[in-house]
Amino acid sequence: MALVTSEGASSSSFTHRWKYDVFLSFRGEDTRNGFTTYLYHALHQRGIHTFIDNNLPRGEKISAELLKTIKSSMISIIVFSENYASSAWCLDELAEIVECKNNGMLVRPVFYKVDPSEVRSQKGKFGEALAKHEEKFKDDKIVQRWREALHEAANISGWHYDERCTEFEFIQRIVEEISNSKSNWMPLFVAKYPVGINSRVEEIKLLLDIESNDVRMVGIYGLGGVENVRESERKEGIIKLQETLLFEFSRDRNFKVSNASRGTNMINESLCRKRVLIILDDVDKLDQVEKLLGKCDRFAFGSRIIITTRDKHLLATLGATFGNSSSTYEVEGLDECEAIELFYQNNALKMHNLVQQMGREIVRQESPQNLGERSRLWYYKDVLEVLTENKGSDKIQGIMLCPPGEPTKVQFNDQFLKMKNLRLLIICNIKSCGCLEYLPNGLKLLDWQGFPWSSLPPKFYPKHLVSLNLSHSRIEKPFKQISSSQTLTKVKFSDCEFIRKLPDLAMIPNIKSLDLSYCKNLVEVHDSVGRLDKLEVLSLDNCTKLRILPSCLMMESLRTFSLIRCSSLKKFPDISLEMKSLDTLYMDSAGICELPPSFENLTGLKQLGFGNNLGGVHLLDNCNEFRDIPRLPRSIRYVDLSNCDSLDSSSSTKLFHQFREMIMGPQSSTTNYLSFKVPGNEIPNWFNHQSVGSSISFWVGPGFPNFALCLVFETEDNEVDCIVDISINGRKQELTSTGFSKLRYDHLWFDCCPDSFQRLFKRLNLEKEGLSYAEYELGIDISSETRFLEGIKLVVDSWPRL
Repeated sequence: MALVTSEGASSSSFTHRWKYDVFLSFRGEDTRNGFTTYLYHALHQRGIHTFIDNNLPRGEKISAELLKTIKSSMISIIVFSENYASSAWCLDELAEIVECKNNGMLVRPVFYKVDPSEVRSQKGKFGEALAKHEEKFKDDKIVQRWREALHEAANISGWHYDERCTEFEFIQRIVEEISNSKSNWMPLFVAKYPVGINSRVEEIKLLLDIESNDVRMVGIYGLGGVENVRESERKEGIIKLQETLLFEFSRDRNFKVSNASRGTNMINESLCRKRVLIILDDVDKLDQVEKLLGKCDRFAFGSRIIITTRDKHLLATLGATFGNSSSTYEVEGLDECEAIELFYQNNALKMHNLVQQMGREIVRQESPQNLGERSRLWYYKDVLEVLTENKGSDKIQGIMLCPPGEPTKVQFNDQFLKMKNLRLLIICNIKSCGCLEYLPNGLKLLDWQGFPWSSLPPKFYPKHLVSLNLSHSRIEKPFKQISSSQTLTKVKFSDCEFIRKLPDLAMIPNIKSLDLSYCKNLVEVHDSVGRLDKLEVLSLDNCTKLRILPSCLMMESLRTFSLIRCSSLKKFPDISLEMKSLDTLYMDSAGICELPPSFENLTGLKQLGFGNNLGGVHLLDNCNEFRDIPRLPRSIRYVDLSNCDSLDSSSSTKLFHQFREMIMGPQSSTTNYLSFKVPGNEIPNWFNHQSVGSSISFWVGPGFPNFALCLVFETEDNEVDCIVDISINGRKQELTSTGFSKLRYDHLWFDCCPDSFQRLFKRLNLEKEGLSYAEYELGIDISSETRFLEGIKLVVDSWPRL
């Protein structure tokens, strides 16, 4: 079943492949170190490829590269915050996004602690900011473009955060809706090998007669699709289908239908006078159409209804309802040429709905009258009958019990005793009672979410188990009966509040994924876990009482390790050997006080989250317990230690020493961006140009220089923005910028971008003046609202050394 309304449709050809799923537009000083970063992380964890401009230099105008990024994004999320409109950069982004919206991009605003009406009418802080822009820019058209973009964006349906719920809940709602929008926005996959489709589509288009202004129905007689009305009604009931249709129209999950008649009325009210395209796939009863469409004469002119069925007589009955505005199309099989083409294209056939039905019919024919004699049971009513009436047998190999709606109560005891050959058991949305006495030892997959007992049956010792999921359960000792297994690879015990210790897993060496997130009473992870060399993913997020990790990590396959909000954890394990595979490490809001010197052995690290931040950088912002910085992996590009008052005084010295090696040592890079912020006010003496104040100038040449910049900022109660402008022979342009939250102490900022001069040189067209290797005057000017203690110091060099 599918639905499109004229309000949600776009006439654009915005159907190219996107580089990013989501582009985030936000004001860094407002939300970078909190809301936006958490939103980015949540989207990333859902598999939504999101762009966030963590390291782009800021200026008056956004770069051509960023414009290209916006245009190559499927969805844009605009985070309107208090100071959003004070940034010309943000407003330029916004105007470009609104322009892309008019060309088909999906745009959703987030009003973060601001009233949407202030954005729409440009009052309050938004009005003040725009007034300042009008004073600054002589071109009124620029500000007017921004005003129009703000007004249009604020009229788009979005999300308003007013602190009535937690930020976590708010972000989860955004991610859920974006995930749904992404699915609906993607081009529909028709077939891997679409042989013979085009000619049949053209025939159906003729029957739809798009140009006519009537309400038209086309009935298609043939095979149904994968997701169809007939099967969905059998599994979930007609009311669930009505709710799905209402959601597709409104995107509101709060629609609840009390009965089918009421559901039909709600559909009529919602779709009345709307120009719609509705597709009902594989209908087998007239009653289904009546309850899902109601009175079709209430649709707006131009509406189209497509119904597929295997019942010719049903189409004839529907045709009488629509009269001359209906037509029937019988799907013909492939002709000989098409069949041969398909055969050569596709030697490995995918399962079609008809094949699935054939397989299920084969299972039914195993025992038409006795459910307990069938090899597989998947329909929840069949499973409930077998369990409640104890009809099981050794013929059953697979069971899936996932009833819809409210949890179904089931009394368990020894029902599985008769099912000696059971291999797959999947149970969810069940309110279990009684005492589970037995599970077959031959199980390969055990997935029982909400398992209600503190332990597995005492005689359950599976030898072939591959996947185990007992999330949201009352289990206390998760590996009591599975202390030894060569087959187990995937384990999930998330949100199990009674687990306090993860035991010795040395005899389960082939685990690849281990998830104990949200086990809020977990205190200790056994040392053996640090030696599981097949483990690829280890998640311990939100284990707030976790204090003890393995003393040492020797895990050559580990790719992702997450310790988010492990607030009681103070120490990170040693890394005794080089770990090249670990590329993602999250320790956001963990209580870790120090990193071991061996931390630099994480040589493959690409994403490292710490403190209240995350991303492809190393961030330890506002960490009040962190005392010492070990030698970091050379892959780290950015370190933020703002307001980390517990740091040892030698930490900044260590960072300077390591970063100096990166830019001036024998293995120095000519292109990598490097930057860090750290409490302190002493700049090393190896900076060979210095000036007290906010500017510096000197002659450079011959050769093409690169430089590292270091500034000292004074304690400041307000947020600080700093812009670095560079001038070459009097031609001035912004080079880079940074920002600080409120500074409780003096701070140092180190910044080095070796390829920045090359890009700047090209932008200023200085090569045309023959200055590539000549001497020229270089000037650096700093603009900021705070005062500098020592001013600017620079080290200038030509890298690499000859």
